Amino acid sequence: MAARLPLSMLPLAFVLVGQAADGSVTLGATLTGFGSLCACLAAPARGRLLDRQELRRALQIDSLVAAGVFALLLVVLQFDLPTALLFVLSVGGGWSIAGMMSGLRALLVVAVPAEQLRRSHFVESLLTELCYGLGPILVGVLGLLGGAKLVLLVMFAIQASAALSLRRIGTFAPRRVSRTKLLGRRDVRRLTALTFFVSLGYGTLESNVPQRMGEFGLSTEVGGWFLGILAAGSCIGGMLASIRPTSARYPRLVAAVLALAFAVLIIPSALARTAPLYGFTLVISTLAFVPIVGLLAAEFESRLGVAQRGEGFAYFVTALTLGGAVGYLGNGLLIGPLAASTMPWLAAALFGVVGAMLLASCAPPSRRRPMRTAATTGPQS
Repeated sequence: MAARLPLSMLPLAFVLVGQAADGSVTLGATLTGFGSLCACLAAPARGRLLDRQELRRALQIDSLVAAGVFALLLVVLQFDLPTALLFVLSVGGGWSIAGMMSGLRALLVVAVPAEQLRRSHFVESLLTELCYGLGPILVGVLGLLGGAKLVLLVMFAIQASAALSLRRIGTFAPRRVSRTKLLGRRDVRRLTALTFFVSLGYGTLESNVPQRMGEFGLSTEVGGWFLGILAAGSCIGGMLASIRPTSARYPRLVAAVLALAFAVLIIPSALARTAPLYGFTLVISTLAFVPIVGLLAAEFESRLGVAQRGEGFAYFVTALTLGGAVGYLGNGLLIGPLAASTMPWLAAALFGVVGAMLLASCAPPSRRRPMRTAATTGPQS
């Protein structure tokens, strides 16, 4: 939690930093996008690098680098240094984030008993979602109390405490790593693609929430509260999945059921015509999100072994990040030609297609009987 929380605070914190630096939120939004892009591009390389190091120590270094970035951002604001330095620091932040997001999941193999390893990925997915719900709220409160500088100071303290707390986790020495990239395997490619489309659907739904406020006579700023409701639904589903994880026997069938359930649960939010009803439907619309993300992470886990964990979870995290980003981008591009209330239908259709394809792949291959011809003699096999 201590390592994740500052990362979830960073997007809104960058907005406040940009506003404090030049009086405009545009700079902050650009910094957020630039840092996220750097993290996505660096993730596979960072994952492979983690596999060649002692993992716990590498994550401690990443946490200290991130804490250093937050401290230097504070220095830039304090002494009114050139804003170009903010972009340089966002690169360093993206590099450290790319390592931590995948490395923390990879380190679970020594942090929990073997019989709890699969379940731990559902708990990890829940904690990640919880952080991304609490992070922006914490930034908002700290921003009101002391502005961007207080936000950065608290982020520095939390991230530094994460580096210290990692000392209590067991070490994980590097293994002999194959030169073959994991993405060359068909099963890993399929899981990565599935993770991307799940995140794409969620990103489409999430980015649509502030756009729906006009339908209910509310200002766009109120959308932040409704986003909190959306995250609450994800956390409720995550708690249920953490207490009782989905079955490991038929993962493809379970994923199909969860994707189809996601599609169905989104529909009421598209039909809502009042703000209270919309808030209620948002709670139920994302109940399946953390369970399906936890399932995908557990399926990655079952294929990675001990040698290429950093690289494997880097693909998982990158697919989640890119999927959400494309969902936000698509919403921004389509909201002109389409009404805001149309976007949940698109998200539901996406999950419906994914679920249907998974369900179809569960069916046993049909046995085709050979055609009889005049030359055919004897019994047919």
